[in-house]
Amino acid sequence: MNNQGPVFKKNRTHTGTLKTPTFFYNAHNESPEPNSIALEEVYKCFGEVYEPSLKDNEIMNSHDVKEGLTLIIRNTHGEFIPTLDHTVKIYHDFYKDVLFKIINISPQDKFIKLILTSEGD
Repeated sequence: MNNQGPVFKKNRTHTGTLKTPTFFYNAHNESPEPNSIALEEVYKCFGEVYEPSLKDNEIMNSHDVKEGLTLIIRNTHGEFIPTLDHTVKIYHDFYKDVLFKIINISPQDKFIKLILTSEGD
């Protein structure tokens, strides 16, 4: 018989896993050219990027998105609040020259979970 008491699950995300530089931008079309977009940086931080869970995939399917990823950032409790209008750039070799749009925001106590898809989807 085990008398150690309740076993608590360790948090998967913690400060040590937030290693990927992430930038949030407001995108502005300042030119008559259709693909000319100016990016205004509004926030930068470190995040954790991982493949979407089944629940995240259901959210992506409801937005008719085939591919995406999940990003976890620290909850700044008001200093920065991501919106669906922000464009996200993740500085990692896998995502070089890819801009992402936010399709879902899930604030939690210590972290904010964002579901992202590439701007082309």
